[in-house]
Amino acid sequence: MALGEAQRQTGRAGVSARQESLVVDLQLERQRADERLSQVVTALENLRLDLLRLHAGAGSAEGITRDILAATALGDEADRLLAGAKEVEETLKAR
Repeated sequence: MALGEAQRQTGRAGVSARQESLVVDLQLERQRADERLSQVVTALENLRLDLLRLHAGAGSAEGITRDILAATALGDEADRLLAGAKEVEETLKAR
């Protein structure tokens, strides 16, 4: 009986360690997503300022194009990070 109990405890410890590892991974990914979101907001703010400059006659189309490309790239990466985080959360819920 003691052997069976020891095996169950070892199994629980392994599951618990795995869950803790997943939680740490999720927290890191959430932090990365928050950082990327901040970068996306900054890129969109730069785009807004460039549009205001263009409207006032002080900006150029090249600046807007550059900022649109940067915002698009950051948005695509943020989408991938969010999709990955959602997948991990759904996997954890299924267990």
